[in-house]
Amino acid sequence: MVRDGEFRSGAQWARDFTERWWAERGYCFACHSDDRLEVLENNAPCWDFRCRACGHPFQLKGSLNKSGTTVQDGSYKVMTDYIRRMMSPTFVLLRYTRDRTVPQVAAVHCVFITKDAIVPRKPLTARPSYVMCSVRLADIPMQAKISVVENFSFVKKDKVREQFQKLSSLENRQVKGRGWMALILNLTQRLPAGNFRVDDLLAFRNEIEKQFPDNRHVREKVRQQLQFLRNAGLVQFVDNRGTFRLTGNPVASRLLL
Repeated sequence: MVRDGEFRSGAQWARDFTERWWAERGYCFACHSDDRLEVLENNAPCWDFRCRACGHPFQLKGSLNKSGTTVQDGSYKVMTDYIRRMMSPTFVLLRYTRDRTVPQVAAVHCVFITKDAIVPRKPLTARPSYVMCSVRLADIPMQAKISVVENFSFVKKDKVREQFQKLSSLENRQVKGRGWMALILNLTQRLPAGNFRVDDLLAFRNEIEKQFPDNRHVREKVRQQLQFLRNAGLVQFVDNRGTFRLTGNPVASRLLL
């Protein structure tokens, strides 16, 4: 084990501590395996851990503070390429303290980490051709942000996996379809609580058309996305007159608020 004094920087200490902590305590949300996750090599692009049973990939991000609105990540080109190939990992956001405790951990499901949520950062002066990126958490739906540890205690695995695996049922959607679902879920969060109709979402038509300028059938597309979300158990049809409601009461980890 490396002693604290042997680290050249606080960032190195934090990386070592968070990786060891999650390697010893982390588990797969995508299946029911309780085996320890496989720790991948340090130079593995985008993926830090992988489930030995189902192969689901994870990327770990540690922070002394709440994650806020963005999470810094690596290469913009690599991350967007992984999203295009539908290989993006689930993010594990881990908040730690200087006295080696972990009060909060949250998961961000890979199915809603879309290209629209990835923002290029200003290139480094020393490496102008290398563009890194940030993940904009506000562009990821509330339903994809799952609490794993709260107040230093693990949330029950069954509860975490139930919420995670609802979203996993949408993994067969192609890249553009995932972007559509993320947008529709985000728009529903801006509506008054309770029931809503397609016309309520069409109040955001300008935003929808800006993100998907090639679509000429916005109403039909919105209704289609609601059908996909209903099949995943995220939206409920209230009646046959086009009234909908979000199911449950999704509450994102406080780490992500």
